[in-house]
Amino acid sequence: MSKDETTEQKILEAAKRVFQKKGMGGARMQEIADEAGINKALLHYYFRNKEQLFEGIYKESFRKIFPQFNEILATDEPMEKKMATLVNNYIDMLLENPQLPSFVIYEMNREPRNFLDFIQSNEVRPKFDILVNLLEEEAKKGKIKPIPAFHIVINMIAMCVFPFAAAPMIKGIAGIDDITFNKMMEERKEIVTQFILKAIEP
Repeated sequence: MSKDETTEQKILEAAKRVFQKKGMGGARMQEIADEAGINKALLHYYFRNKEQLFEGIYKESFRKIFPQFNEILATDEPMEKKMATLVNNYIDMLLENPQLPSFVIYEMNREPRNFLDFIQSNEVRPKFDILVNLLEEEAKKGKIKPIPAFHIVINMIAMCVFPFAAAPMIKGIAGIDDITFNKMMEERKEIVTQFILKAIEP
């Protein structure tokens, strides 16, 4: 790794820590520079603003998680095992990047075309069509209910993502702290998996 790449990675890791503590709205570039151990001018040399920094973080996260999804979908594991592994990996990724859902929503509204171009690129595009085809085949064999497969995939993603997108509201209503919330999300891996599997039982 070159010196420039090392500095950029150090900045991204520092920004990730600050964003997780303060959220994107509360974070300041000076705080990120301090966390990275560099001056603000150098930070601006690599990233012009908070939005560009957060974009770098979420793109890095997608590049890590989506290839894992594609590897899982390409295995010969039974459908139930694939669903469980997908849910576990998705929630793990969100626990590591709890601000990601909020930023994705922000980015979709700010620059929808750029966001879609990135998601649809071969580099990161999740091959959920493989899962859709698998579910359709299982339905034809009578192994699961003939529910439109795309809705099953949407339900799985929504059940994983929503608690993180609505985390401030959930924590406030339930009166829980970050540690308790994260514990609930760990428990949610099994709950979501079983909920989906029960919903599609024939």
